[in-house]
Amino acid sequence: MNSSGRIIKIIISSPLTWLAFFTILIVEYIFYWWFQPASITMYIAGGIGLFLLLLWPVFFTRSEPFYRFYYRISIESTESLEFEKIKALQYSLKELGSEQGYRQIRVLREKIESLNDVLKRRFNSGEFTFGRYLNTARHVYLSAIGNLSDIEVALRSINTVDVLYLKNRIRKLLSSGHVSDEQSKEIKTLKQRLLLQDQQLKKISKLHTQNESAITGLVNAATALADIHTGEITGSVDVETAMAELEILARQAGKYSTTDLK
Repeated sequence: MNSSGRIIKIIISSPLTWLAFFTILIVEYIFYWWFQPASITMYIAGGIGLFLLLLWPVFFTRSEPFYRFYYRISIESTESLEFEKIKALQYSLKELGSEQGYRQIRVLREKIESLNDVLKRRFNSGEFTFGRYLNTARHVYLSAIGNLSDIEVALRSINTVDVLYLKNRIRKLLSSGHVSDEQSKEIKTLKQRLLLQDQQLKKISKLHTQNESAITGLVNAATALADIHTGEITGSVDVETAMAELEILARQAGKYSTTDLK
């Protein structure tokens, strides 16, 4: 479920929303029953009630209860995030010979669990700060998993490319002396395939580098939280710096299109 979907779900399902709705409805009814106003006054009162209902989501999405619900749903959705698919991705990367990708999935899982444990020791799980920190960390974690999924696709796209054959074939065609038009076309096609493979390898390298930054960010955040006493967490320079770095990583996630990475 995307961010907008979670927000709508929280607003609709929150008891506070229904309390606000029925409160406005009851106040409107009492007003009509008690004062029995003229038609124009009824329309004005109805318009005010409708305006307050429309204004409710704006106020509610800025409240502490909303953030608590928002982060809880976000965390629950992450916990249930296609665990088997992530395991399958790890197996697939190993099968494709990506030892770095295989290792990164394992390390990412270890680091997000470590940060989760530290947060639980430092905060109450219902606290706003707990939710904000954990949601940011999980965003970084899931983005790194998304990078690894892109790496798997890129590896599969070049898995059958025989680089040695292509280079030998080009060398053979060029060494024949006179290169015909047909041979020239073949050489051009073979070079394009080598170029595409090189672009995919560069993309893979950049995605791995992004993931190493994500791992470092998770480690820094967990270390900063673990190194201080509970009472010193709020406003701690080390913690805020570490979380700011994570938030930057989270904002950058998904920012890089395939074109950017080539």
